[in-house]
Amino acid sequence: MIEALASRAVCECALHCGFHPVIFEVDSLLVVQAIKAPGPNTSLLGRIYEDISACLANLQLSWSGHVPPMIRSLAPSFLCIP
Repeated sequence: MIEALASRAVCECALHCGFHPVIFEVDSLLVVQAIKAPGPNTSLLGRIYEDISACLANLQLSWSGHVPPMIRSLAPSFLCIP
């Protein structure tokens, strides 16, 4: 839950401040899977994940550091992974 809340706060801050490009590093597989999942998320944190997805769609992003292949394959299409 903390990872999801922190991710949302960072996304909203970057969007509000107009930071571009943004280097976004998430090490929680659950958060990445929830952001990528199609359709509405009906979990307890679903609204938070939907907020993150909406915010990320408006940011120019790239990954920093090592991204494990499993997470790389789950990344949403709007994330730019070198």
